[in-house]
Amino acid sequence: MDWFSLALIGTLTTAVANIIDKYLLEKRIRNLYIPVIMDGLLAAVFVIALWLTFPIQVISTELLFWNLVSGALFTYVLIFYFKAVQSDDVSRIIPLFNLLPLFVLVASVIFFGYVFAPIHYVGIILLFGGAWLASVKDIQSPRLSPGLVLALMVVVIGGSNTLLLEHLLQEMDFVSVYFYSRIGGFLAAIPLLVWHRKDFSETIRFPQKRGLVFILISETLALAALLFFTQAVSLEKAALVSSISYTQPVLVLLMSIFLSIFFPTIIKESMEKKELVMKVLAVVMVTAGAILLTG
Repeated sequence: MDWFSLALIGTLTTAVANIIDKYLLEKRIRNLYIPVIMDGLLAAVFVIALWLTFPIQVISTELLFWNLVSGALFTYVLIFYFKAVQSDDVSRIIPLFNLLPLFVLVASVIFFGYVFAPIHYVGIILLFGGAWLASVKDIQSPRLSPGLVLALMVVVIGGSNTLLLEHLLQEMDFVSVYFYSRIGGFLAAIPLLVWHRKDFSETIRFPQKRGLVFILISETLALAALLFFTQAVSLEKAALVSSISYTQPVLVLLMSIFLSIFFPTIIKESMEKKELVMKVLAVVMVTAGAILLTG
């Protein structure tokens, strides 16, 4: 499968997971660390499946360390992601994640001496303008969404992990990178499991009440999306692969509008005309800005 198809499938899978996560946080989950723990435990299942199915590359201690770091970063960034989604409408939070290419470019300037082209400054203005619109509910009396800082944490940690992932894929095949990094994700979840063992036990004992099936579906989709993304980055540069994910806010917005209108018991977001227009404009601006930054 080509890198474009892999990135597109990964983006669609992630968008569906975003919607499920919002439902869980509003209707079922009391402790947002539970899906993070479940993601880490499911990572062990993926590790076993890969070990039984594919030849795994033997790597140095240094590469093993950085793979484990990458996996741990993916697990812990989920904490900030869930807190951000819990804080506001999912269609308002997801566009903020498109600030990631700006972080990657700034990191490239600092560490690799990259020079901005004039078109990049236009992209930066659109990104900041769109992020601001996504973060306020009333443009006449703007108050930033509490999810803004949390979303920025996702961008910083996720952007750092993307750069690390691209470096690792220069040294290893994508299956081995995914294999070792998922071990890191599993190890990172163990302290969380110990700390939140009571709530985790309740989730296992009362699966229907605590939404265990939906948690498993969502985290499986998230891990599958990461696998698609990892393989795509192994075939093409991370900046180009990431550009496909700029459609994610559009997909989330369309799904959240559809569910709010026809299935409000699942997700109910504000359908006021003013807020809806601001959300659409924010999605358009951050998507356009991200495309210009990576173009």
